[in-house]
Amino acid sequence: RLSVFRGGFEREAAQDVAGANLASLSGLVDRSLLQMSPDRRFTIQELTRQYAEEKLKIDPDAEQAALRRHSEHFARFLQQQAQEIQSRRQKEALEAIHKEIENVRLSWIRAVKSLNWSYIDRAMEGVYLFYNTYGWAIEGEAIFNAAVEAFQPVFETKPHLQDEHKLTFARLLIRHNSFLINMYQKERPRRQIEMARPIVETLAPVSERVRHPVHDCMIAADERRQILLDELETLCEELRSSGEFWALSQALTHLSIHRDTLADHRFAEEAYTIARQIGNHRVLVEVLDAMGTTAQMMGDYPTAREKFLEGLSISRQVNYRWGLALSLDYAGYACRLMGDYDEAEQLHRESFQISQEINDRLGIAGSLDNLGLVYLDRGQYDQAAESFHRGLAIREQVNDVYSIQVSLENLAFAQMGMGDLSAADEGFQKSLRLAEEIDFHWGWIRTMGGMVSLNARRRNTAAIRLCRQLLEFIRGTAAHLQPTSIPILLFVLSEIFIARDEPEKAVPLLQTAIQRRETWAGLRQKAETMLAAGRDHPQISPAGGSKPVQACLDEIGAALETLK
Repeated sequence: RLSVFRGGFEREAAQDVAGANLASLSGLVDRSLLQMSPDRRFTIQELTRQYAEEKLKIDPDAEQAALRRHSEHFARFLQQQAQEIQSRRQKEALEAIHKEIENVRLSWIRAVKSLNWSYIDRAMEGVYLFYNTYGWAIEGEAIFNAAVEAFQPVFETKPHLQDEHKLTFARLLIRHNSFLINMYQKERPRRQIEMARPIVETLAPVSERVRHPVHDCMIAADERRQILLDELETLCEELRSSGEFWALSQALTHLSIHRDTLADHRFAEEAYTIARQIGNHRVLVEVLDAMGTTAQMMGDYPTAREKFLEGLSISRQVNYRWGLALSLDYAGYACRLMGDYDEAEQLHRESFQISQEINDRLGIAGSLDNLGLVYLDRGQYDQAAESFHRGLAIREQVNDVYSIQVSLENLAFAQMGMGDLSAADEGFQKSLRLAEEIDFHWGWIRTMGGMVSLNARRRNTAAIRLCRQLLEFIRGTAAHLQPTSIPILLFVLSEIFIARDEPEKAVPLLQTAIQRRETWAGLRQKAETMLAAGRDHPQISPAGGSKPVQACLDEIGAALETLK
């Protein structure tokens, strides 16, 4: 009966499934039919297992009874581990499932083939949380896809299917969607969301109903997304009232991504507080990444780095592979902004390796782009261009428009650094069109800044017009991005003055750029180089890096007015 196990088993499982007590197990170890590891886990050699399996098959009733007990044991095991994952014992529960993964796979396959509704309903949350946390997206999608395809004909052909089975099928669809979305699919998730929606809304408890708008938001159009976010806020009130804090922390994290602003990040703060209290490590990582991003957009790079590294530490503790890859890239990005290029490169390379392991294509492309930015700030333009080209190729395969825009923009900066102004011009034009199509403000600002620089180098008067357009955009449409946009404006306007042989007008702008905290290390180094090159010109007193944002924008506007 022990032959029904795969990859070893614990003593309790042997007792539960095969009725083998410690004495009988010890006897088998003494006879070398079983091996026992230092952590007291039992294994059986494959040839011995196959021989025992053939013996068991002689009695079909005994075989089926052993298989049923095996499935029942691991259904209970996974149900228990799912509860543990949603507690402070998250790390231990994930490791326990990892040890039993071969038994989990086997019992899942049997349940799918036999349409065992009870097993699937009890086991799926533990299976989903394990595969999703470890970043095993391809295998996770495959096993949930197998379950969906097996149970869907039953769901569609039995009009009087029990409500509990309908809810089980809806749960399968929602969890399968999570893997599909992580693999950048959209059409099938949309169909499955529509199939699951009426079931979830009528039969699921509030703690599960939050999953529907969260997943739907990821692929919905803007207008539909706002409706879903309103729905999610309402569900949060119900979760607070019912004390469902685990689900609440997840819902708040999603709201923080879409509804928090630089000035108001109440959703992130509440999610962080709750997640820390209940030990929801995954939410902590996601919220810390969101907090770090907010600090970064405000130009507070040390705080951003601190938040990203805290999230990175938690991801390492629980082996949250997807979160680990993201936190590594985020932390590396902040390190680069602060001028720690060696550390940034190391973090991005580790993120690249993990993204390869979990087959996250956009993660791979993101790490390549971030490595390219490190090379760009070091002045290694050839290496930067190669890295951007590789990232762009992957992003075009996935057809993710946002990331394609970023790659085109970055590649154009590398080409400009290499002196290939025609290629850079073409790249900036493509990048700008995409940024306008998808309403990506930060991408538009960086691209327009690149176009101003390029035209200044060509001594083209279009640089002045483009710079005015950039200032108007930052003052109006993209007011929320003003802190990190000001260094770009200061620098490109300085380039215009220098190209017009008016370096004395560039000096105060460069001094202000150097002093502002929002100016990242690579841009500060360029500004210092330009300032040093003009050292023979009269030095004007520093403009004051602590000037309020609006005062700085007014100064830039006044300087632009002197241009004809």
